[in-house]
Amino acid sequence: MKSIYLKLFTLACILAQVLADECNQELKVNSQQDLDSIRQCRLFTGTITVDQTDASSLKFNGVETLDGSVILTGNNALTQLSFPQLVSVSNQIKLENNRALVSVDFPMLQSVRSFEIIVHPALQALSFPAELSHIDTFTVTDTTITRVDGLKAAQIRDFTVTNNIYLKSVTASNMTAINGMLMIADNSPGFSLDLSSVQSVRSIVFRTVGTLNLSQLSKINGDVALIANSFDEFALSKLQSIDGTLTISNNKRLSKLSFPELTRLGGTLSITDNPELNTIDAFAKLQEVIGTLDVTGDFAELRLPDLNDVRGGLNVQTSSNKFSCQDMEKLRNGVIKGNSYTCKAAVINPKSGISRGNGGGLGTSAASMTLIHPRWSDLFVVLGTVSALFILVF
Repeated sequence: MKSIYLKLFTLACILAQVLADECNQELKVNSQQDLDSIRQCRLFTGTITVDQTDASSLKFNGVETLDGSVILTGNNALTQLSFPQLVSVSNQIKLENNRALVSVDFPMLQSVRSFEIIVHPALQALSFPAELSHIDTFTVTDTTITRVDGLKAAQIRDFTVTNNIYLKSVTASNMTAINGMLMIADNSPGFSLDLSSVQSVRSIVFRTVGTLNLSQLSKINGDVALIANSFDEFALSKLQSIDGTLTISNNKRLSKLSFPELTRLGGTLSITDNPELNTIDAFAKLQEVIGTLDVTGDFAELRLPDLNDVRGGLNVQTSSNKFSCQDMEKLRNGVIKGNSYTCKAAVINPKSGISRGNGGGLGTSAASMTLIHPRWSDLFVVLGTVSALFILVF
């Protein structure tokens, strides 16, 4: 009898070891059968890779916690994807270039370090019914999704939503801090963004945004770029400081701008080519600009009543014949520290003072670089160096 028990115990140990090996591996998936081989693993440790398979439908049954990553790339036949029990992923979920994928299902997902969906021209929706509450990086780029539901994270590092031509809105009203990049660009015309609880952000890029809510934002630790948006008004009523450059360019409908509590700008102030912005009185309390003051357009008034320190130069040019340079002249005596000073009214073609390669300056302005550069990730390289370069130039 003892020998039978010993044999059973030995068999159990062998089975346990086999199970442990199956639940701890680098798994290369070619079919549903490969995924079914780990369906008994509530905890799976390793990376699951699905690359250039012929599978049309895949279901990740059984796995609740993934200590690792799941990466699906280049599966041209894949139309349906499901993770029915998956709750937590310690590293990455990455879906890239699965061009036939119509639906992806994450009914239980609550936590993942990095979530990326890139180049999915057939994908229609993205939803997290169990509420995605813990995430470090969120990226949705080049898809046809029409909505994103269930984002409930209080903090995040990078938040990127770009080139989703049918996506009309994103709401993340639980979010209070974005510790890295906030990049919203080239989604559906009139795109609406609700980040109404966010209090701090490192860097911001908004392009082709229609409406937004950042009513609680009080601190920006890096650069801000507002480029080619369709909103009529832009206001950050609680914002007190920006540690980097502020670029406001090519917003064709922008007629009202308001930063009533902003006192310090750690880089350059660049406001260019906003044709409906006739009066610039947004900076009632602004005292310090560490970079250059560069304002061009068709404005009749520019008011900076508290400004007492500009470390770089000044360039103010407008096509309006109603503008007077009298107030700008007052800044020459002790306020403008840089050697460059230009103030002109009734100019046919107002030009940015940011050098475009004419002997020792920047090769390209922050605004124009933003508009023409095909890689949004490079925008921050440009904006992040503008302030320091202007101090050197001027």
